[in-house]
Amino acid sequence: MCIPKLRPRMLFLLLLTFLPIRSLQAQPGSPARLDVATLADPLERWEQVGEGGGSEEPRYAFYQTRGRPTFLLSWWDAQEGPVPAGPDDVRRLVEERLSRTGVPGLMEVLLQPSTHREHDAWLLEGAREGGRTRVRYRIWVCGRTGRVFLAESRIALDLETDEAWLDLLDTCAGTVACHGPIRPVEAATPVPLDGLVRIDEAQLGLRLPSGWSWGMLDETSGVRSGTLWAVPSAGVGMVLVRRRDDRVGRLDEFALGSLEMLAAVLGREGRSIQVLPGPLERDGEEYRLSGEFTVRDPEWPWIEGSHRFQLAAFAARGEHHILVVSRRAVRVIDGVPVSPAPLEENVAGLLARARSAYRP
Repeated sequence: MCIPKLRPRMLFLLLLTFLPIRSLQAQPGSPARLDVATLADPLERWEQVGEGGGSEEPRYAFYQTRGRPTFLLSWWDAQEGPVPAGPDDVRRLVEERLSRTGVPGLMEVLLQPSTHREHDAWLLEGAREGGRTRVRYRIWVCGRTGRVFLAESRIALDLETDEAWLDLLDTCAGTVACHGPIRPVEAATPVPLDGLVRIDEAQLGLRLPSGWSWGMLDETSGVRSGTLWAVPSAGVGMVLVRRRDDRVGRLDEFALGSLEMLAAVLGREGRSIQVLPGPLERDGEEYRLSGEFTVRDPEWPWIEGSHRFQLAAFAARGEHHILVVSRRAVRVIDGVPVSPAPLEENVAGLLARARSAYRP
């Protein structure tokens, strides 16, 4: 029997067919990637905004969710403030409020009559800030309590906020109890409106999306006047992924160096960033770290404020891996700092989601 002589290349390919698949997957050099579909929530849009690195340096990828829906509800005594009696009054009232906050006037205005409970109401929709923000106002006079109500729904189009938020927030406005019980939600919504808000001192209530934070924009708010703000508790989110051959350097040093990388990928002209990390702690085979970073940026207010972050460092498949996640803890609405206050478990929840979306 004649056995053919195998060439070296043929022998190598034959051996590959018998090697375990896991050993092939364990070879270092893969890019850093997240499965964005796994990371996303309804109406929360994540996107990769940066990547880099190669065979001679750590590879990284940076992700952000930048959507910014905002809900505001204002009320005042009809005997002490403006009372809209027609379309011209409605436009004038809204323009006056915008001028007080230093925001340019409305563009592409659409005004139509509506109702709120048994009250006559107006819906006004348009764009502002040069088209960067879409707004919808629901305005009515409550004859039962003698108050004027103005509900404002905002979405930031320049931050690619899902436009479905505008309808959803107007659904929230429709639940406002200016008198009597809080309205139930009559329409199906992509995000549950099971956040029940009762404000006894202002004698009103409403329903908000699940997991939203709210508070008063003015400490003097009461029965006769005030403004309520509401925003997602999760807020602006970021995820930084890094990986490096584990034969190069120590894992703890790689973890601390990744904090410098965080400031680098966030950097841009005119923006200042201060990172305040806590101590790096060993957790079994991993390293963990929590902290806060502050961003100042006069041109891009969506990122301004304090951000809570958590870091996890671990080894897998012949490489060191870093995950850094953050949520904004303080933001500014109409010049007033507000604190949605993402609890540590909120940030930890994002870290768990990032771990499930990252497959070493």
